[in-house]
Amino acid sequence: MYKKLLYVTMALNTLLIMGSVLILIMMGKLILPLSIMVLSITLGFFGIVLIVRSIVLKGSRLYQLILYHLLQIAVTCINLLLILNFPMAISIFDVFIIGTLVHVFISAFLVYLSLKNHRYQIQKARYLNSKSKSNC
Repeated sequence: MYKKLLYVTMALNTLLIMGSVLILIMMGKLILPLSIMVLSITLGFFGIVLIVRSIVLKGSRLYQLILYHLLQIAVTCINLLLILNFPMAISIFDVFIIGTLVHVFISAFLVYLSLKNHRYQIQKARYLNSKSKSNC
C-alpha cells in the first residue's frame, strides 16, 4: 500500500517539476538561480527514470522510491536555503520547481510509514518462520 502511495507521489512531483520547467522555458521567464534549476531538473530526471523503469520492468523497488523521496527532501531543503536571499517575486511555477515545506513533511511522513511497515513485515516473517521450524 505504501509503495503505491510513494510511487504516485513521486510521479506527481516529477510531473509538477518537469511540467513547470517546460512551461517556464516556453514562456521565457526562467528567473531562478542555475543551482536550483540543476538540482530540480536532476530530481525530475531521476523520477522519469524510475517511472520508465517501473513500466519496463513491471514495478519498482521500495528502496528506489524511498531514495527518491529522501533526495526530494534534500533538494527541497537546499532549494529553500538558496532562495532565502532571492529578491524577486516568484510565480507558482517557480514554487513547484523549488518545493515547499509541505513537500518535505509529506515525503518524510511517507518514508517513515513505509520503513516502519517494512520493518514490521520482516519481523512478522521471521516470527512465522521460527514458529514453523519449531513445529516440525
